[in-house]
Amino acid sequence: MDKKEFRKNALAQRKKIPKDVKNQKSQKIVKKIVESKEYALSDIIFAYAALEDEVNLDELITKALSDGKSVYLPKVEEDSMQFFKIKSLDDLEKGTFNVREPKAICKAFDDRIYDLISCQETDLNKSSKHQIITYTPGVAFTRKGDRMGYGKGYYDRFFEKYPNLLKIGIAFEEQIYPTTYSQEYDVVLDEVITA
Repeated sequence: MDKKEFRKNALAQRKKIPKDVKNQKSQKIVKKIVESKEYALSDIIFAYAALEDEVNLDELITKALSDGKSVYLPKVEEDSMQFFKIKSLDDLEKGTFNVREPKAICKAFDDRIYDLISCQETDLNKSSKHQIITYTPGVAFTRKGDRMGYGKGYYDRFFEKYPNLLKIGIAFEEQIYPTTYSQEYDVVLDEVITA
């Protein structure tokens, strides 16, 4: 099976999960995240507004905002993906690929924040009090953190630009496979949270 066929099959497999099961599993995943040490240590969160078949993180976004964390969501602009700060889910509108994206009024993530945090703490995966976490969607994952995205490479390029982010994959248990046919340019995640 080639990578393209594998992606198609993995998407079809995810689509088969009943909607109520997806909702229950999404809630369990959000609970795991909120109870994690990484979440407690984080000041900044990069999340995503879920497509219909993805793990829904709306509850997490609302909780993180109420906990005083800075929350950024992605917006696709031509060949790149940039994250923008939101103050509530009302700051989202339908954008590229029919995905909810931050409105034009939202401010882009400032590279100076990343530079400052990277200087303060060389290993953000350990014990930084100013940890930045990226909760990352995808089509398929392995237990060790290999990820197959949707084929556009947005997240791989984003992680290349910001290598010190804590990268956590978010997936239904049905999205875990022995391999994702990853290649050398595919970024390996630090952890994958499932239910």
